[in-house]
Amino acid sequence: MEGFRDEEFDYQLIKAIGVADYGGSTIGECLAVADEITDGSPQSWARGFDELARRVEAAARRCLEAGHRVSGRDHLLRASTYYRTAEYYVDPATEATWHTGERSRACSPRPEP
Repeated sequence: MEGFRDEEFDYQLIKAIGVADYGGSTIGECLAVADEITDGSPQSWARGFDELARRVEAAARRCLEAGHRVSGRDHLLRASTYYRTAEYYVDPATEATWHTGERSRACSPRPEP
């Protein structure tokens, strides 16, 4: 992966990767999806990160159902980041804007009472 010609795409990718140290993403997941994105295509970006977010959220739900709370929480945090990353380039005139924002909030880990 050499990066994107589009500077805003590069910035958004670095932003997503930048939270890896805190568990908000993994470098490998970000680079793998970036490799599938058509440079300069907001639709491709939104689709790629939304699909990644859905896969990671599904893994989180499986972990939680199996009683693996820490793994589930970690996956949810990453899914939240990926939905938020997808949302940046989602067409605001579509239902997808609501979907990605709502999914990001739903995946945000909450402290236990």
